[in-house]
Amino acid sequence: MYKLIVDIIARIIFVRKYRENFLKSALNKEKYKYKCNVCGNMAVFLMAGSNPLSNKKCSICGSTERNRLLYMALQNFYLNDKLDKKIKLLHTAPEECIYKYLSKNKNIEYYPTDISPYLYPNVPCIEADVTNLPFENNFFDLIISSHVIEHIEDENKILSEFNRVLKDDGLIFLSFPYSPQYKKTFEDASVNTPKTSLDQTLYMSLKFSLKNMLLILRKK
Repeated sequence: MYKLIVDIIARIIFVRKYRENFLKSALNKEKYKYKCNVCGNMAVFLMAGSNPLSNKKCSICGSTERNRLLYMALQNFYLNDKLDKKIKLLHTAPEECIYKYLSKNKNIEYYPTDISPYLYPNVPCIEADVTNLPFENNFFDLIISSHVIEHIEDENKILSEFNRVLKDDGLIFLSFPYSPQYKKTFEDASVNTPKTSLDQTLYMSLKFSLKNMLLILRKK
């Protein structure tokens, strides 16, 4: 169905003494500024997330490390050489920081979607179930889906829908949590509330040092 173009693994858990680093950053903000590749600004990176990490969230655009990884991949493998003509882009569970910049491009016809659009007050989301998308066959040139597939009970349904609505030779940027220490896919139907989801995320992050796997797939 797809040809794997590249896979990128970036650590999510990478700092243990985040409290110490955060205090240093707070005391000397100029010294601890970093270049954010999403907004392009020099910014202090703040603690963020259910398992707080230092140097994670851009203080200007709000991007986290997995957002910046995704945006870097988009720039390197798509944005720099594919936007000489208009494209249709499907973005599931759209990150506001990425939407903010991509939606300004006049060559992008943007379709941000989520099953719960109210969670994105600053993004004009279309209410849609990723396992039953309200779009025609062969409609999109590009699909971005970050940390959505792990929330779907049957991942074949979301992949099948992406295949249906994606044009031939179209690309999917697909990311999800991953750990090389965990030999089998972990599934637990009881993790179905915000609290159980948070508890499980903390447990998996601490025990298995979760990473962010980003795949770039091309439809044959």
